Amino acid sequence: RCSTDDTSKEGFKAERPSDAVTVTGLGDQAFWEPSLGQLHVLKGHNWAIITSGPSAIKDRTPDQAKQVAGLIVDGL
Repeated sequence: RCSTDDTSKEGFKAERPSDAVTVTGLGDQAFWEPSLGQLHVLKGHNWAIITSGPSAIKDRTPDQAKQVAGLIVDGL
C-alpha cells in the first residue's frame, strides 16, 4: 500500500516481471505472474497478491486466483 494512487501505479508497473500476463476486469490493473503462480491486483493504492490452488506452482492457474480475487477486490 502506498500513500497515493500514482505512487501505487508506479510501483506496480516497476515490479511487474517480464513474464507477467495482463489480466483484465479486476481492480485498476492486474497481472498473472506464472513463475510464482500469483495474481497481482492493484485497486486504488492497494496491491493484493493472491495465491490460490495447489501447492505446486506449476499446477496453479490464473482462473483459480481470479475466483478468489472476485471475492475480495471490491473490498480493497
